[in-house]
Amino acid sequence: MGGDPLVWSAREFVLAMLDDFGMVAFDDLLFRIDGSPVTLPWGEQRTWSHLVFSIIKSFEKRIGYAPLDVDKLESPRDRMLFLGVIADVVREEKSLDPDKRKRYLSRLREMLAAQTVSAANLLRMAFRLLVVCQVRPAYRQWLHSFFRAVRGQQSVRMLRLADLPELVDDANRFASLLASEDRIAAPLAPRVLFVPAGDHAAVKYEDASGPRQPGEDSDHEAGFGSWSVRGSFLFYIAGVWTAEEASRLHITVLEACITTFSTPTYIESPHFRDVSHFLELSDNTGAEWMARRETPHAPMLQHIAAKRASILEELGVFVTTARVSSEENVWADDLSRQRVDKVEREAWAIGLQPVRLEVPAKWRDLSWLLARA
Repeated sequence: MGGDPLVWSAREFVLAMLDDFGMVAFDDLLFRIDGSPVTLPWGEQRTWSHLVFSIIKSFEKRIGYAPLDVDKLESPRDRMLFLGVIADVVREEKSLDPDKRKRYLSRLREMLAAQTVSAANLLRMAFRLLVVCQVRPAYRQWLHSFFRAVRGQQSVRMLRLADLPELVDDANRFASLLASEDRIAAPLAPRVLFVPAGDHAAVKYEDASGPRQPGEDSDHEAGFGSWSVRGSFLFYIAGVWTAEEASRLHITVLEACITTFSTPTYIESPHFRDVSHFLELSDNTGAEWMARRETPHAPMLQHIAAKRASILEELGVFVTTARVSSEENVWADDLSRQRVDKVEREAWAIGLQPVRLEVPAKWRDLSWLLARA
């Protein structure tokens, strides 16, 4: 190991949450510098994880955190309950604690039966359900309605559930999940930025433009654009926002919309039917982070994030979003401003055959979003 502190620190990871501490460590056998094994009094060789466990207990006592809570103290093991989730390094998964599952379901049913709930209790319920979302990440989209309902309502004594139909629908979805026989678990896996390569993957560039501003080119029309290359073909999408969409939806919302409905448009084209992964490039920071984190604060982006997640789950497609500068997003910008002829000429000039794709009506329809604007 040597004396490199980075190498030593890579042998374990500590997570602290208020007064709860969890740790992952490599359980290597311990040896002295002369190569002899470090043994316990009864002859068993000591391991790294138990050494670290002893050090942590000593440190906690030294800073006055004693006596340690015996109910929460667990020695090194392959399976441990921590913050409502059971981490199992043998099965390589994390799952929801069965006791938490029962309690959360009971609390949800009580809340729905009461017909009213205080903002404070609704927020507590949302944070409890975040534990469920740890092991079912896709269902994080069901919590947007909870946080929207409590925003700015802390001074309100009680909220009527009859006034919050979206919240009730999402709460019932959580209740159905918790009451089902489904196992609520997720694999222990890192979140990494994948780089698409091969026939199963594609790259797409997206952009949207708002109403023409004073001084802009007269040929400009508020619209959306996207393009992707497959073989010797340039596939592109270009369209115009309706007057209502362009005037009522913020440019970040419009940018998020094209990233949402371009994916199913490509997938429904014969040339993309084998594609399961997209690298998506956007020059709008708000739309980029909406897609990357799926936890936007703006209500309109929350609705889009939920819709997007539902579409991707339905299609069985995975999308990762990255930033591209406006200077590197020229074709998508041109397409969003209806400069289709320019893009096609430049494509032919470099040996690409342009193919225009039309967004199917079921994906293009934004009436569900305008109703919330």
